[in-house]
Amino acid sequence: FDTDPDNNQPAPEHREEVAAKTAAQAANTGETKVSSAVAGPDLTLFDVPATVSPAVLRPGKQATVTFTLSNRGTGNAVAPVGKQIKTRIYFSADQEINNGDTLLAEIIEPSPFAFCDGEDLTDACSTVSQVPVTPPPVPGTSYVIIITDEDADIFEADELNNLVVVPIVVANYQLSFLQQPTDATQDFAIAPP
Repeated sequence: FDTDPDNNQPAPEHREEVAAKTAAQAANTGETKVSSAVAGPDLTLFDVPATVSPAVLRPGKQATVTFTLSNRGTGNAVAPVGKQIKTRIYFSADQEINNGDTLLAEIIEPSPFAFCDGEDLTDACSTVSQVPVTPPPVPGTSYVIIITDEDADIFEADELNNLVVVPIVVANYQLSFLQQPTDATQDFAIAPP
């Protein structure tokens, strides 16, 4: 938002105009934070970091991805008539949503989704979800992409905090010796390779 009076543009008269211009500038510049002048609902996946458990998987094993959606705006998020507030969870080989990704789950969030009136998250202004994920049975890193309001049906003050990417690491089985016995059958010592 340019406050220079010599730019030949009239100054915005309302807070909503300032908010709209600030959000538009952030979207056009790649900024990840929007001015606090922006008013309205703000669904975000950033309040609590998304996690995967266990942190490192073994081939063929299942993990659980846990994430929190909250409304850090100044008003309730309300779905328009005939629409819903949706959070989608994708499995991806990379960190981008594309045609090769698999939709794992779609969660219908409450509407209206209350805003957090203060610093603390409460059940009234946030939801915690867990989604099971079974990655390919080969070692490597793949990703779970979580996005809320992907279709942009919900008016929000900030659309830049609606997506989070969680890496899923699959590692080979490893044989490790915790303690070597001192004696073995028939008085032979065992030495690890």
